[in-house]
Amino acid sequence: PSAMFDWFKPSVRHQRQNRQRAERALQKAQANEHRGDEDLRQAYQALKSKAGVDLVQAQALLEMVAIAGRRHLGFWAHVEQLEGALALIEGNVVEMRTGEGKTFVAVFAAAWHALSKSGVHVVTANAYLVERDAHEMAPVYQALGLSVGCVLPEQTAAAKQAAYACDVTYGTSTEFGFDRLRDQLVDRPEEQVQRGQFAAVVDEVDGLLIDEARTPLVVSGSAQPAKNTYARFHALAQRFDHTGPTPHFEVDEKSRRVELTEAGLELAEQAFAEWGSEANGSVYDPQNLDWFHHLDLALKAKALLKRDVDYVVLDGKVQLVDVHTGRIQADRRWDHGLYQAVETAEGLEPSEETTLQASISVQQYFAGYQHLCGMTGTAATEREEFGDIYGLNV
Repeated sequence: PSAMFDWFKPSVRHQRQNRQRAERALQKAQANEHRGDEDLRQAYQALKSKAGVDLVQAQALLEMVAIAGRRHLGFWAHVEQLEGALALIEGNVVEMRTGEGKTFVAVFAAAWHALSKSGVHVVTANAYLVERDAHEMAPVYQALGLSVGCVLPEQTAAAKQAAYACDVTYGTSTEFGFDRLRDQLVDRPEEQVQRGQFAAVVDEVDGLLIDEARTPLVVSGSAQPAKNTYARFHALAQRFDHTGPTPHFEVDEKSRRVELTEAGLELAEQAFAEWGSEANGSVYDPQNLDWFHHLDLALKAKALLKRDVDYVVLDGKVQLVDVHTGRIQADRRWDHGLYQAVETAEGLEPSEETTLQASISVQQYFAGYQHLCGMTGTAATEREEFGDIYGLNV
């Protein structure tokens, strides 16, 4: 087997069987390259009509997608890609390095789960990749008679409903999570945009499900300023250090996040307990999620966002700076209280804030899928966490 699967060994015999299935599927695909899209659509629909789809039918699906890929993308899948696709179909985490065709491999797993007609979510890292991957892979899906859409931050509710109504929907983890939270807040079921959480195929699954697992997704609403809250957490943030020998938090400039260390967690929990937390101060307890959110904001205002780089203070107001152009964006604000946290850090009165209406962690959101699988460049080190938290084999 390829080095790509050196550590992927649920059983040697099963791995060998999957390798043989992948080889047979590719051989049949190359021998039947002449099959037209209408033939592929009919064959795919025939799979849909059968109950209890198994790996024999999965092999047939691999053949169909491989033919569609050759015709519409201009290349044949490699045996290793088909072997990885089978592992995804079985609900595993698969190691695939950059350049080994993860975007295409995701199509196999998405098409498999689309047999259910319940909607499949393909999760990518950012909005650019969402649009790119959905656009580039659309001809392959369409060859099987599947519709594909993507969800983006600027879309209307109607546009999102249409995207989620597709067989396969591309989006980021935050967009999927926020849409779920917003659906919980609407008054009528017909106003909801999502159809539920049936299946998800996740790219860079280690970064999302492990590194960002506890990141809170928060939906906020308008409210009157809570000046004491921001001042309280600004003062608390001054007790947190990120430069000393035992830092309380780390700053990730690339992902624009701050993350508490073990020392920081202890300090936060001590402070929360002092404030009368009924959850023994636990930072991630749902009762304390609003406090944790405000602490996260205060730490970002302290150490992540930089004056005269990310924002300027003009005429007593915080004004954002476009980091790409250097231009001041007077009509923009950061969401979810971050703007008010920066105002407080600058010694200004916080303007009208937004209050927490619904929240969920990334881990809680993805644990809600009936079927979950993913790809990564380095998953072996997180093998135990994938199994314990999400029931995923690596």
